[in-house]
Amino acid sequence: MKYYSFLLLIIICWILPGCEKSIQISLDQEEPKLVVEAFIENGQAPNVTLTRSLGYFSQISSNQVEQSFVHGAKVAVSNGSKTHFLKEYAVPVSPGHFFYYYTTDSSSLATAFIGELDHAYSLNIQSDGKEYTAS
Repeated sequence: MKYYSFLLLIIICWILPGCEKSIQISLDQEEPKLVVEAFIENGQAPNVTLTRSLGYFSQISSNQVEQSFVHGAKVAVSNGSKTHFLKEYAVPVSPGHFFYYYTTDSSSLATAFIGELDHAYSLNIQSDGKEYTAS
């Protein structure tokens, strides 16, 4: 009985690796989409990062990532009583490379606000002739 179990195990181990099949997946080339990462934390200013999507199988370099950031968008956040237009800032992450994000514009603090618990907010983005909203 042990002999047949051992023989069966050897046959299975020999057959299973032969069940692999190489497949090729070809994805359609799509136009990059706007990717929005936004958050408001309790006691903190709104923070929005805008990028363009990258290809799923594409090789990604630091230059490509930096070029994916969206610049010059009009970003507004509202807490229901105030609407504040956010300003784009750049933070150096390594020599010659920056991380870009939108947050409170310090030149117009009259409409600025910070996050509060149990509060609803809305986001409006205008970029490349399109408008995006979320609440």
